Amino acid sequence: MLTSALALVLAAQDSGRISTLTGDIRVHEGMKSEILGRERTISVWLPPGYDAKKPGGYPTIYLLDGQNVFDGARSFIPTQEWRADEAAQAMVNAKLIPPIILVAVDNAGAERLNEYTPVSRISNEGEIGGQGDKFGRYLMEEVMPWVQGNYASSGKGSETGIVGSSLGGLISFHLATKHPEKFGLAGVMSPSFWWAEGWQIKQVADWSVKPKVKIWMDMGMAEGEQMLIPVRAMREELLKKGFIENQDLIYYEESRTGHNERAWSGRIDMCLKFLVGT
Repeated sequence: MLTSALALVLAAQDSGRISTLTGDIRVHEGMKSEILGRERTISVWLPPGYDAKKPGGYPTIYLLDGQNVFDGARSFIPTQEWRADEAAQAMVNAKLIPPIILVAVDNAGAERLNEYTPVSRISNEGEIGGQGDKFGRYLMEEVMPWVQGNYASSGKGSETGIVGSSLGGLISFHLATKHPEKFGLAGVMSPSFWWAEGWQIKQVADWSVKPKVKIWMDMGMAEGEQMLIPVRAMREELLKKGFIENQDLIYYEESRTGHNERAWSGRIDMCLKFLVGT
């Protein structure tokens, strides 16, 4: 069901939370997945001057944890959101990036950990996680064709990105490097590379071929060594595999910032500028 941004603003006001939606955002509620067997909301931000018949379509970025991407009224921590809509609108208007489409895909709540991890690990509760490739199928086989069928999305791998934070950063990196023909751009914010004893780092070390993907990777220095050490190790592995900083890789560390939406909102503009900037 398509819900207007105005309706969501009014609903947020009724709930006592202030909506922060900016620009032309189409909110599709109750989007059912046959692959995952779940429903979720998908929100689509369209650039100023959007042309539904634009030849070739627009570069398109898929953002995970969609509840936290555009609207402080829906975010996990009230009022804290990525401000991706504000950032994109300002950069498009300033001609720092070309007009793009942003697709915010909500997480699955209690199933978030399962969907955002490429392999399982053993915890005190037993084996957890490991449905990341199934989630990737959902994005590539259901969400992306739907977006391309309903909006002027380019569909070219070199013009398609996936961006996530924390476990969302982990699965964004995994899917982009495994399927660079689908996701040629990856925004990897505060990624949980510690997962499963650094499984993703070991995968990169075993690569025989460097994937053709452009990667933005970042961390806040207040996130702690458990987060920082694996991400720094990943940077070193990527450099060993032939990635070149400021060409197809940026690793950015920010002082004094932690692991939250407020920190990521302060870096989303730099991430988008590197991935699609003019």
